[in-house]
Amino acid sequence: ITVNDTTQLNFEENPTFTLTVDVDDGVNPAETATAFINLVDLNEEPTVNDNSFSINENLGNGSLVGTVTASDPDAADMNALIFGLSTGNTGNAFAINNNGQITVADTNQLDYETNPNFMLGVIVTDTGGLQDTATVTINLNNLYDEAPTVNNATFNVSEGSANGVVVGTVSATDPEFASGDALTFSITGGNTGTVFAINSSTGQITVPDTSKLDADVMPTFNLTIRAIDKGGQIDTGIITINVSALPISYIFVPTMLNNYPPVEPNDLCSQAYGLGPGTDYEFTSDDTEDWYVFTLSSAANPTVILSSFEPSQGQLIMYSGSCNNPTLLGNNGNPSTTKTLNFGTLAAGTYYIRVYSVPVTNTTYTLRINLN
Repeated sequence: ITVNDTTQLNFEENPTFTLTVDVDDGVNPAETATAFINLVDLNEEPTVNDNSFSINENLGNGSLVGTVTASDPDAADMNALIFGLSTGNTGNAFAINNNGQITVADTNQLDYETNPNFMLGVIVTDTGGLQDTATVTINLNNLYDEAPTVNNATFNVSEGSANGVVVGTVSATDPEFASGDALTFSITGGNTGTVFAINSSTGQITVPDTSKLDADVMPTFNLTIRAIDKGGQIDTGIITINVSALPISYIFVPTMLNNYPPVEPNDLCSQAYGLGPGTDYEFTSDDTEDWYVFTLSSAANPTVILSSFEPSQGQLIMYSGSCNNPTLLGNNGNPSTTKTLNFGTLAAGTYYIRVYSVPVTNTTYTLRINLN
């Protein structure tokens, strides 16, 4: 008797073959006999299956990741398989028991930004030492669990700036920006009088109403800025904002000539001396600062001319609005003895002229307004 098909020899499926053998010599009656062929059980290798699992990056130690399935044709081996991790277990992050259950061994190794997935080599060994291997992929879910960092900074802003002026932009970092994290900014402290606003997405700080800026009352603000990421992680920083006063704050009171009535003192905006168009006004400056005012009853194009002005570092400055909230239109500080200001067509309203004299020369100057 020889083997005709070796694939049919499987102890687990058919451990014994019972053969009926006929013997016939062609003369005598045929004889039959029974032959029993018993298969000897040989150890066969186990089979372990590839798999993949997904877990959160902060899953605690001892938590179940998933179960690897394996099989063995040898019934006696099924409950005696030995599982192990052969490759890919960076930092010994995981463990596996002989039931194929993979658990977290070191949660500190589960960091999406450092290693978003693990490719574990799983090896299964039966009682006879035969083995099979599989690849188990473990993907980490990013939880945005790392806090941002808000950088302290100092910005400056001037009184008289336009409403909505940008003071600066808060700088912040987050280790998880590359994986889609984003920050939301807010001002949580130090914003006395609600002077400042912050763009919650960009961190840009502005002054919606600059009339609230008063360097004499509050020269410095220390804002507490909070940044919170998608995962609820928070950091705060301090933004210092220094408020500078309007330029030219020295007092200058001129002495008026040509029989114009004396208006001492006119060293404040509220005491400004009124001027009319088309007239030369002569004054003698004997200190540092003086204010004048003129009114446009309708839109016009005024030119302010300061001539015979000797102070080499002097300034001619013009504002619109009111003394409580003046808006700086511009200034002329060139060293020439004649300085002019023209801002094109201006709307009807009140306008202020500020003459600043450094050094004081006690000389006469002429001030004139022409309407074009």
